[in-house]
Amino acid sequence: MATMSRPMASRSNREGRGHAFPVDSPSFCLKIVTGVDLQDGKELPEPAVRKYGNCMEDSIFLKVPNCETSWPVELKKTIRHSRIWLQKGWEQFTDFYSVDQDYFIVFSYEGKHSHFQVHIFHNNNMEIDYPICGGGSSFPSASSAARDQNSNNLQGFHGANKYKVDKPRFWITMTASYLSVYLNIPAHFTIKNLCGIGSSCNVTLQIEGKRTWTVLCSVSKCGLKARFNPAGWKAFVKDNQLEAGDHCRFELIGERKLKVVIS
Repeated sequence: MATMSRPMASRSNREGRGHAFPVDSPSFCLKIVTGVDLQDGKELPEPAVRKYGNCMEDSIFLKVPNCETSWPVELKKTIRHSRIWLQKGWEQFTDFYSVDQDYFIVFSYEGKHSHFQVHIFHNNNMEIDYPICGGGSSFPSASSAARDQNSNNLQGFHGANKYKVDKPRFWITMTASYLSVYLNIPAHFTIKNLCGIGSSCNVTLQIEGKRTWTVLCSVSKCGLKARFNPAGWKAFVKDNQLEAGDHCRFELIGERKLKVVIS
């Protein structure tokens, strides 16, 4: 009995050189187990590499909901492409979207060579709320090839987030643990704008130009984690009646001073 060959993506749906992806290529899941997985060097799952490793160039491009621009991430491969690691660009990606331990990320092939649609899920299995970003935004280029491929929309990256606005900012959706203990915040943003690696400092939080709160902010010695400690943060939570699911935007408005918008 005759068998049908598996359909392959046409050359018109590919960018650059390399093998074609199967049209029906499935998604794969990347689990964040420890803080090390948030650094450059996170290894891709073996089954995904075994099936599609030869289809990836030296970089992949991650497309996140609410964002018009793809994030370039360099890849490191073994000679036989039996193992692949996410390199330059991965740590900034996880830091910007406040990815944490026990999160998982779903990669789905987008239809263009080395491009993936990415969805990020909390440890409670709910998808995160993504910050909105538009064209003209900028991300760290992964390689010269990546820069050439994205020259129309990669203009240069600055800080944890500087889309169409001058003030650095980040977004966090409140969870029960964030409300009861401490708040994890993006380490890259914190080190650049608040306090250095292995140090602590007081940060002022302000609500719509009104009352202010002082919270203790600290960065781990390895520079991979940053947070608002219970000292000050719990008072802010209580006074503003924060609940799980509330969306908070933190915007730098002065030296170690953040405006907080709650929605």
